[in-house]
Amino acid sequence: MPPSSIVDETDRFQSIDEIIETFYMLYASYQDVLMTIKNSNEELNDVQRQLLLTIEKKNNKISSMNNRIRELQQNIIEIEQHIDKIQTKINNY
Repeated sequence: MPPSSIVDETDRFQSIDEIIETFYMLYASYQDVLMTIKNSNEELNDVQRQLLLTIEKKNNKISSMNNRIRELQQNIIEIEQHIDKIQTKINNY
């Protein structure tokens, strides 16, 4: 084998080593990206669960307040009716 072909073979092996090294580096980066995506999805799911829980709590509070408003409106109606009865008695006296 002439000396120049030995140099060519050595260069080729170095190129293969560089390709393999680059492959492993890219594969490690790929794994990091996958882990980042997985963690981001988990965080997103946690935030969505918290949001749904908050919405449910707020909806329950709104429902409770609406019920209280209905009670108060009914009290107003009853008081107005009572006032009307008293007014009628006074007018008829």
